[in-house]
Formats: sequence, structure tokens, C-alpha cells
Amino acid sequence: SFFDPSNKSAQAQKEQMAMDCLDELLDWLQEQTVTGGCACGILDATNTTIERRAKVIERCTREREEDGGLRLIFVESITEDEAILSNNFRMKVDNDDYSGTDPEAALADFKARVRQYEKVYQ
Repeated sequence: SFFDPSNKSAQAQKEQMAMDCLDELLDWLQEQTVTGGCACGILDATNTTIERRAKVIERCTREREEDGGLRLIFVESITEDEAILSNNFRMKVDNDDYSGTDPEAALADFKARVRQYEKVYQ
């Protein structure tokens, strides 16, 4: 599975995608603030490991050293409320990852993905 943490090839691809998205976000923020304006960006990524968060911090630190205006925060939402989880899972099956997929198969796949994330969560 692409989301299995023991799949090293997939892990490398996910890391590259996350860093590419971060670079795009930082470029956009730079464009928005070049004239002294203010902007906020959200990197909606699964930063489940200390290593991933450290990479994000390191990249943002380099950016801050260049322009001084960047501020980074991590927002984490944790719940065990089954109603909230069920609703969030159902919303996920409507995203592009599951376009054209049977909703029940998509839901089962997403729940399996979450179990993979739980294996490495720190």
C-alpha cells in the first residue's frame, strides 16, 4: 500500500510531494508579501512524524532567514469522538483521491490509510 510506512519508495514520494507543496506555499506567501502586505497559508499535510515536522521547521527557518517575516505554527486536532471521526471520514471520500470510487470502498480505504498513519504518529 502507498500509505504503508514500510513502503520506502512511497515514503520518499510522499516526502517529496510534501516538500514540493511547502515550497509552492512559501513561494506564494513571498509573492503576496513582497510589497509589505500580509498573508496566511495553510500546508494541509499529514505531518505525523517528528522527522516530517523537523523538515518543515528547517525549511521555514531558511525562508525566515531570507525575509524575516515568516511565522510558523502547527495546528493539531485530536479526537476520539466517533461521530466527528465518522463525519470527517465521509467527507474525505468526496475528495479527488477517491473520484470515481465506490463510496464504501473509498471509506474502507481511507480508514486503512488512517491505521497506517497511526503506526507512525509521534
